Amino acid sequence: EFEAEGTTASIKNQENIDIVDMDVLLMVMEIREQIDRISITNGNSQQELNKLLEENQKRIVKTVELLGEAFGRSDWVDAKKLVATLQYWNRIKETIVEKL
Repeated sequence: EFEAEGTTASIKNQENIDIVDMDVLLMVMEIREQIDRISITNGNSQQELNKLLEENQKRIVKTVELLGEAFGRSDWVDAKKLVATLQYWNRIKETIVEKL
């Protein structure tokens, strides 16, 4: 039994990592690096962040479509992977919106 919130969160994140494809994890890391590189003082930073937000929104829409298909097939393993992937895309969205 885990009582500490941080421990529970770490376990949950580890479960997501275990079920998400390595390609998705690599993409998430690359996007986060791009977000971190965008400087607040750069005149184009808002434009760059908006572009990343738009690209991420396309990933969210595609993942939701795939999730619907997985539910339609009763493919719970694939659905679980897609839900975890969607969580990553949503976290990226939140990070970009915070910077805007």
